Amino acid sequence: MKPQRQILQEQTSFALHNLYDRYAGMLLGYLLEIVKDRDKAEEHLVSIFETIPQHIDRITGDGVNTWCELQRLARTYLAGTMYADTTSEAKFPNTANKFSALMNDEQHAVFCSIYYYGKTTAQLAQELGKTEDLIRKALREAFAIIRKAS
Repeated sequence: MKPQRQILQEQTSFALHNLYDRYAGMLLGYLLEIVKDRDKAEEHLVSIFETIPQHIDRITGDGVNTWCELQRLARTYLAGTMYADTTSEAKFPNTANKFSALMNDEQHAVFCSIYYYGKTTAQLAQELGKTEDLIRKALREAFAIIRKAS
């Protein structure tokens, strides 16, 4: 008879393999849209899948949308590792699309921080040393540019 711990490890391993088979391609595409570099996106995919065993119950629970949870995990991972400090001179990844080319640096930084990296206006205002109203204004302008260009 197998010990309980070994059974749990085998179940987690099977669940992780199943998640990879079903969602790795979609998650790689999602990451590629954010980082725009295939090698980096693949590295992030591996790192995210290494953290999944810690969150396996939350991701695969009953009534849970697994894809949404994986996206949330990816956003959290990216926000915590790559772009935690938006006040530095480090640039956001080259988005290479018609919308970001129309935005100024502030609008682009606000849009990426909030939309892609899940920061709140309060967090971003504190990081950038600006008021929440100015952050909201820049975000509204960014969305107006997207609407107008669509």
